[in-house]
Amino acid sequence: MKAIIALLLVACVFSHDLSLQDLFDTWKIQNNKEYATSEEEAIRFGIFSMNYATVQAWNAAGNSAVLGLNLFADLTSEEFGAMYTGAKPAPEEVVEENIVEIDVGSVPSSWSWLTEGAVTPIKNQEQCGSCWAFATVATTEGLYKINGNTLTSFSEQQIVDCDTTCDGCDGGWPYLAMAYVAKAGLETETEYPYAGVDQNCKYNKADAITTGVTGAGFVTPKSPQALFAGVYQQPTAIIVEADQSVFQLYSSGIITTGCGTALDHAITAIGYTPTYYIVKNSWGTSWGQQGYVWISSSTQYNAGLGACGIFSQPQYPKGLSA
Repeated sequence: MKAIIALLLVACVFSHDLSLQDLFDTWKIQNNKEYATSEEEAIRFGIFSMNYATVQAWNAAGNSAVLGLNLFADLTSEEFGAMYTGAKPAPEEVVEENIVEIDVGSVPSSWSWLTEGAVTPIKNQEQCGSCWAFATVATTEGLYKINGNTLTSFSEQQIVDCDTTCDGCDGGWPYLAMAYVAKAGLETETEYPYAGVDQNCKYNKADAITTGVTGAGFVTPKSPQALFAGVYQQPTAIIVEADQSVFQLYSSGIITTGCGTALDHAITAIGYTPTYYIVKNSWGTSWGQQGYVWISSSTQYNAGLGACGIFSQPQYPKGLSA
């Protein structure tokens, strides 16, 4: 049924016989959207209409990223950023003091930790600014697997609730969360399930797994070669600006432009090709390419910081033993 509705939605976009209201009604069914009052629905329809115009103009311009009317199409960019981002950039002195030089030689032209079995399924942070915890966990899961263990889904909620150096659903810093993991270990997703809200810490040391994380390191900024090498070494957290339409309404293709370097969202680079990084997000599988996004590896954008600031502060958990 969902597949049929999705096809109808696509048909609506290209049909002149169906009104924007018809398109909105179809979109609501596809995304299980209901509004408390007719006034709220009217507001959401207005925002949806503006996002529709944005999608049409962007795609008509021939950009390499394709936008679509996804589950976030009834939100303004401001609302979206407040609800679904949450990462805070590290102070520049912290980055500079913790850069790890990674050998860029003998790095293959393409790589994917997904095909290597070191990436858990796409997760969903929901309306909680916990992306920093999801990126921390995704990179930890990769490190744990690469070090010879069974791929394990670890708990983001434990970090949200228990890492007092960060601010739970109000945001946080991946490098500080990695330091927390190094000290406390992590319970599994099953033992400490995700709730999407701030809770009292329920950490049980007896259930925590020693993940092998010893701290955090930063990849050399403004260097696609260093980031290629970093991702080839292990899944790597990146912080980007995501409170823009190109991220909010992303459907497929390679993001190059449309966002700057006001870093606000942590995601995980799990692979690359010669022209883009393959990045795992935490907004569920209905966003993007089944939860993934491709981001350009060119330095021509944002004064060398890359598309959406991807080269600003790449970071990963230390502890690789392989």
